[in-house]
Amino acid sequence: MKTIRRGVFETNSSTTHCASFSKDYSSISQIPLRDKKTFPTFNENGELEIEMNIYWDMEVCNGDIDLDSVDTIIKYLAAHAVFSSEEIKYGRKNHEIKCNFDKNHTDFLNDLIEAYKKIGLTPPKDVKYYFLDVNDNKIYITKDNLHHWIYAEGVDPWYDSRSDWVKYEKNMKKKYPNETLPYAKNYFGLCGNDLLSHSYAQATDYYENYVNVYNWDENTEESEETGITTIDMLTREISLNFYHT
Repeated sequence: MKTIRRGVFETNSSTTHCASFSKDYSSISQIPLRDKKTFPTFNENGELEIEMNIYWDMEVCNGDIDLDSVDTIIKYLAAHAVFSSEEIKYGRKNHEIKCNFDKNHTDFLNDLIEAYKKIGLTPPKDVKYYFLDVNDNKIYITKDNLHHWIYAEGVDPWYDSRSDWVKYEKNMKKKYPNETLPYAKNYFGLCGNDLLSHSYAQATDYYENYVNVYNWDENTEESEETGITTIDMLTREISLNFYHT
């Protein structure tokens, strides 16, 4: 169900992903497929390694990130596979957190396999997520070490002063006292307001047509010809975009 409010004051500011493509195409099937040469290659074991080095929010639209490229879209989807993995289930007296990391990984890998096959390429055997520490070492992310790292001083924009960052560093070391936590070189993740979700499947359930965000025809039913899937995002010349809701 979609609720459309026009010409009203909005008090909440959230970021939502969407797709944009040329108005020349009246259906998804008309949009050309991507050049297979633009798809990222694999390591010697046939695995696709994806670096986590982007914090996804509205600001990516104002930077130098190529939102048209399949590499960027893969990185965005990988961020959801990693971070949209904690589902909080509330009870009357307490709550529990269900980890969807393994299911996310399977769903993301299956999307990649389907996309690579559709474009005419050998698909990856697996996917590995990593970030670089301050010494440029690869730190691979698994469900067991998720969030077990410290953003290096000056990397996380939430900490304006050294004293704030030192407090954050101490809290992280206190939280994981038996671990030597790596220091991440870059800040990465997902904006918690709308982008972050409970699962990869939920996060990638739809991609609003960017053209229709402000010109929505509520009398037009979504169909396979107008609805955009993750496979479409990966295989067709569609750009990733973001807008405020």
